[in-house]
Amino acid sequence: MRAGDGGWPTGARPAVQVEGSVVIRAEPSEVWSVLSDVSRWSRWHRGISFAQLRGPLERGTYFHWRVDGMNVLAVVSQVEEERELTWGGSCFGARLHHSWQLRSRGSGETELRAVHSVDGLFVRLLKGTVRRTVNRSMEEWFRGLKAGAEEGDMSERGEP
Repeated sequence: MRAGDGGWPTGARPAVQVEGSVVIRAEPSEVWSVLSDVSRWSRWHRGISFAQLRGPLERGTYFHWRVDGMNVLAVVSQVEEERELTWGGSCFGARLHHSWQLRSRGSGETELRAVHSVDGLFVRLLKGTVRRTVNRSMEEWFRGLKAGAEEGDMSERGEP
């Protein structure tokens, strides 16, 4: 599954798909360092209470995390160091697909693009609520990744 296909079967569309991007004043290697360190996500994303990668960051590796009180089991589907990180997972019967793409803009800047998709019966019934939740979470991802990459490891500054 690659970014852009949403991780869904051909012709299928998820109930909720949110896309966005942010420009970060840091090289792709710095942004990648923050994004790819799964065990430290909770240090810069307020909604994540823990995240645990079960092996090396590579295709097929599972990870477990808790975001906004929901347990998510996910599997890495695409890794291109300093370029792309994509995973799919499940939570309360919903299917999730998240894709991050990094692109150097030169002059020490990186454009970080994200596509977050969610589908399932519960999602279709509460589509508006789920969309708002995914939007808020994406904003938190962008805020935290931007701060983490631009300002360095937040834990070194004494932040939780």
